Amino acid sequence: MYIRRNKNVIVGDCPQLRYRSNDVTDISKFGEIIASLKSIVRDDDEVAGISAPQIGCYKKIIVVRNSYDTLGHWSRPLVMINPKLLFSPYKQDMATEGCLSLPGIWVPVLRCSKVTVDYLTGDGKQVVSEFEGMAARVIIHETDHLDGVLITDYLTDYQVEHG
Repeated sequence: MYIRRNKNVIVGDCPQLRYRSNDVTDISKFGEIIASLKSIVRDDDEVAGISAPQIGCYKKIIVVRNSYDTLGHWSRPLVMINPKLLFSPYKQDMATEGCLSLPGIWVPVLRCSKVTVDYLTGDGKQVVSEFEGMAARVIIHETDHLDGVLITDYLTDYQVEHG
């Protein structure tokens, strides 16, 4: 049996997770949402990231852990507002992904192993940064949520039919 870790997270393949998010135009109005997202990530070492749509806010905000510390634990949460992925012809890797909103479901997903992201920080600073490995995967996964895309959308017809 799955126990939901955070009562604020929308769970299941429901219409709310399919909504497309809008750009944030005034960061000062979203302090409470950002704090809630950071808390969800910070309070559970198994959570690598979360997007605002997963808690019912359809704005382009994600919070991710972008690296490991020297003890192998995730770093502090990184806030990305209005993230824009700038892909280059990077190598792609297949890995199995889970999702906080789809408990118990694991899907193999092919993603770029490196991504450049143009985003605003929680205090409104414009940043362009490059991420690779697991950090890139998590960022791409969370930005999918901003467009209403779930990991189950990556299943092929064969995988759906044959489990």
